[in-house]
Amino acid sequence: MRSAGQVTQAFAEEKDNILSWYILHHAVDDNELQELSTRLTKAVEVANRLHAGSLRKTGEPYIYHPLRTAMEVSRFGRIVDWPSIEAAILHDTIEDTDYSLEELRRDFPDSAELVEALTKIKDDKELSYRRLFEYALKDIRVLLIKIADRVDNLGTLHIFSPEKRLRIARESATMYANTCERLCMLDLASRLREQVGEYLTPEKYAEFQEAQKKAKKELERPLVHLRSRLAEVFPGDLTVRIDIHWNRFDHTLPVINENLFTVRIIAESREAAYQALGRVHISFPAIPGTFKDNISNPRENGFRALETSISNRGMIVRFYIASREDDRYNRLGLLSMDVESAHFNTRYLKDLREFLEAEDFANIQDYLRFNLPDGIQVTTPKGETVNLEVGATALDFAFALHKGLGLRATGAIINDIPTSIATKLKMNDRVIIKTADHPVCNEKFQQWATTRRAMSAIKRYLRQEELRKASEEGKKLLLGVGTAAGMDSWEVDNRVKALAAQSGEKTDKIYEEVFFGKMPLEKVLGPLARPGWNPVSALLQKVMPPKPVAARTVRRYDFSSNLRFCTKCVPVLGDEIEGVAGERVLTVHRKGCFSDDSVPRVTVEWDRQKKIELRDPGPVKLEIVTTPTPGLLYRTMAPFRNLEIEINSISLPGEDNILHLEFRPGTSRALDRLLRELRKLEFVREIELGHSEAPH
Repeated sequence: MRSAGQVTQAFAEEKDNILSWYILHHAVDDNELQELSTRLTKAVEVANRLHAGSLRKTGEPYIYHPLRTAMEVSRFGRIVDWPSIEAAILHDTIEDTDYSLEELRRDFPDSAELVEALTKIKDDKELSYRRLFEYALKDIRVLLIKIADRVDNLGTLHIFSPEKRLRIARESATMYANTCERLCMLDLASRLREQVGEYLTPEKYAEFQEAQKKAKKELERPLVHLRSRLAEVFPGDLTVRIDIHWNRFDHTLPVINENLFTVRIIAESREAAYQALGRVHISFPAIPGTFKDNISNPRENGFRALETSISNRGMIVRFYIASREDDRYNRLGLLSMDVESAHFNTRYLKDLREFLEAEDFANIQDYLRFNLPDGIQVTTPKGETVNLEVGATALDFAFALHKGLGLRATGAIINDIPTSIATKLKMNDRVIIKTADHPVCNEKFQQWATTRRAMSAIKRYLRQEELRKASEEGKKLLLGVGTAAGMDSWEVDNRVKALAAQSGEKTDKIYEEVFFGKMPLEKVLGPLARPGWNPVSALLQKVMPPKPVAARTVRRYDFSSNLRFCTKCVPVLGDEIEGVAGERVLTVHRKGCFSDDSVPRVTVEWDRQKKIELRDPGPVKLEIVTTPTPGLLYRTMAPFRNLEIEINSISLPGEDNILHLEFRPGTSRALDRLLRELRKLEFVREIELGHSEAPH
């Protein structure tokens, strides 16, 4: 532990470092510098007083953690301002001391809101993340300070238990490193991945360290030769900076020689970068399939560079070539921007805003998983490059080119081999899409698509088709009822057109509302014939003979888009059931649950195919609406324990009193038994069941 004198000296050193880094990125005159120094001293003294006597598990005074966090923030450039520095120093005061928010607002009015946003919500991790990202939409400084906080905390990860180390390491990789990569802060992302590597994959981490140590020794002479060859290739007529960069460990990459180091060539312009690439490919044998052009086809996060691999004396060497301006953005990403810049509001933040506003938010990691930078590049027959996520299918490729192409896709030819549109694509595949002359999109397309663009287009088309068919059926119904009542077809058409003109709706909308029962027939056709006469019954008797109504067969765990199961009575196989038709959806109830006799019932019955109870419904998620009750979680977990069902993730009830769980029951029978037990609990008000995207 450091002495008081050492603490005082360290404060002086770290305050100097914070100021030095800050003024490196900001224009500060002498008067402003004096003011900032005074404000810095005040923030450090308040934080030191509040954290006095508090030690980290390393034995170090706690104050050093917020000071190092502030130093990290000060390096972030013009995107952060002085209140960001103060907030970094004070970020744990509300959470860990008796310092009140009112006192903070009084003492540090410029940074109080930032500190409040950074205060964790201890009882609910997911809610904490949602709050963090919602604040980031309003103020990106919140996210940047949180990342700096995590960078410093990872330096003491070794002191925790193995279980806690692993949990924090995973969270840092999936949440923080991926967020940095999505913002193109690749230097920061690589630092985070290296810090957590020895805890996530210790054997692989040790293998990498040993391989890199060995390579630095064994490749010393080959690399001297490579430098000599590059000096010949670039004699000075093309201004470039060349260096051999030893890479940081990344647990997502295999430990192979070409991942140990990279030759970086930084040119003055993008045109010069292409010229440099040409010289490399002329001078060294290129490895087929390794070239990526992210200058003309930048990644979603804005990354622009040329990447290729060559062979030199039996050694595979990876090259990174970029302009000086692009390289700065590739390394720093969002940190290279000025917070006042017109370009500051990046596409990422727009996407995040749309996601938080439109989605039923459960886990921010769902968003990050969908929004990692593009992982593969595939080409069209004309040689055009398309960026797609890892795991994307030929159908995703079709929608990436054009929505109409995706809707008409019937098959694919990948590298001259005919295949299905559900086929997953690999880096540098050449893809041709086979099409019909009309849209053939159906429900199965939703199973084959993985990208948000494709899934959104498919859902929109299926919804439009459903409405189109409803309009057609509504028109048939009106014409049939009208003619059964003695009207001519032209008279029915005129009545529909008149009503459409009066209401400002299109005629298709009128037909659609008639079909869904939203608009009474009499509103369109006027009073219909004699009292007690049912026009629909008369029509049916006229056009078709009576026949028994066939029951619709339903399965509990098909997760159909137009089939729902009541969340209050929670019917399962074996219960007596009935259906209630709504707008574009059929809801299945246990008999006696739905009490509105004015709504017609639909005859439904369980699918009792052989072995259906033994089928695996796959990963599922439950949302249980509860009434606050002591011991709620323990009692809810009892059925899971009794049935030996392992829960993959759980999110505790917040203000909405909803418990979120994800698990894999194994069989439909086990899931039936679980639902029966859960619906018996008196504090359970509703149970919503859905399909989870969790990996199998």
